[in-house]
Amino acid sequence: MAARLGQAYVQGRLTLEELSQRTRTAYCACTWGELDQLLADLPDQPDLAHVYHLAGELLATAARLGISRGELVALLLCLASFPY
Repeated sequence: MAARLGQAYVQGRLTLEELSQRTRTAYCACTWGELDQLLADLPDQPDLAHVYHLAGELLATAARLGISRGELVALLLCLASFPY
């Protein structure tokens, strides 16, 4: 919970004061409902299952093409460095 609130602060969705208040409230919470209220106005976390599935497909395709993991990582890093 505190990590999720910290992410919201880093993303600019909470002020430092809001982060501090919500974190204190989270540590004092007695029910799930109290915790849910602390996140109600924040966007949901992305579902990473789809990302993991695509990464697995990418690795399998690279292996079929004879591309090593190291070469694939180098290629992805090169593509990520392009200014779009």
